Amino acid sequence: MEKSWIEKLSEYAESKGYEYWSHKSMSSGGFVRNVITSTKYFMMEIKNESYTYYYCASADHSGSISTNGSFSGVFRVFSDRKLADLKIRRRFWIDRIFSANRQKTGIPTIDKKLFLQCSDKELATHIANSRLGHSFLKISKRVTPLEIIVEPNRMKFNSNFKKKSIMGIRSNRWVTDVKELNQLIDSGINILNSIPNKR
Repeated sequence: MEKSWIEKLSEYAESKGYEYWSHKSMSSGGFVRNVITSTKYFMMEIKNESYTYYYCASADHSGSISTNGSFSGVFRVFSDRKLADLKIRRRFWIDRIFSANRQKTGIPTIDKKLFLQCSDKELATHIANSRLGHSFLKISKRVTPLEIIVEPNRMKFNSNFKKKSIMGIRSNRWVTDVKELNQLIDSGINILNSIPNKR
């Protein structure tokens, strides 16, 4: 019998020594117990010298892990106050038509190959740098699709993010393959570590 996504992720977390939680365990003092029962989620806590990160995966209310309501990624607290939403992803041809709130950084690597969307130019400047652009292009060839985000927390199952703005590198699917997970977590955290928190 094939293992479930939760079982695969649990085994991965155990192999790495990460503490983890899911909608099935519904445990731990720091996390919400009374989530909507039809929502699937999984989290593991990843600590490094700079920040505490969480791999978070959530499915929509249909229970599917491959719909528009699903995501997975690595996230951390970025600010104690509400910030403008920000997204960085690969550019597509259609971005020439729909370019609301697009920011240009003056960094060729980012402006030519990446789409940076944010209503706050100062925040965009705080985050965007050539190292980030190069590293993100590299990881996005191995794990797709991906985007870097800043947004007010909407993950009710993680109370550590409550009333915070979070930063993360996210896919619109559950990343569960071991090679992809290693890329997402290791390379993703390296990218996010290069961006200091916003006060």
